[in-house]
Amino acid sequence: MATGLSNSPFGVGTPILAPLPADQQDQKFSRYIDPNTGDYEVYSKTGALAQMPGVRQRVLLIAKTLRGSSSVLPNMGIKLPGKIDEAFVSTVRNSIKEAFREMTDVEKSLRIDGILVNKLTTGRISVVIAYTDLTVPDFELSPLEIIF
Repeated sequence: MATGLSNSPFGVGTPILAPLPADQQDQKFSRYIDPNTGDYEVYSKTGALAQMPGVRQRVLLIAKTLRGSSSVLPNMGIKLPGKIDEAFVSTVRNSIKEAFREMTDVEKSLRIDGILVNKLTTGRISVVIAYTDLTVPDFELSPLEIIF
């Protein structure tokens, strides 16, 4: 059986049907995505792919996707207004709430605790989303910052 990053669930050299590692058996994990680079993280000592809670991965993917940029899920993501005006901050906040509505209102797997939108002097936008993953008990998470 061929192995490799493309078809090995827990790192290089693990068979595709390998059991979950002991520390992940009772939890729902997904591959860890570095919020800054968008790359999967691999542990250098073991070659295993790092893991993150599934809700956290979905939040990151939704927050980093501009609505309409995905041909598979065209309604996923955040829609940014075309220009920065008086309504910009409220429009972005409403767009973020809408992007996460399924997770907050239907699944009830997520609680949005706060949204901070800042216009940076470089002409870019900083969006900080503070949230609570309701699927993991006692889970604390730092706010997620996205720069557009």
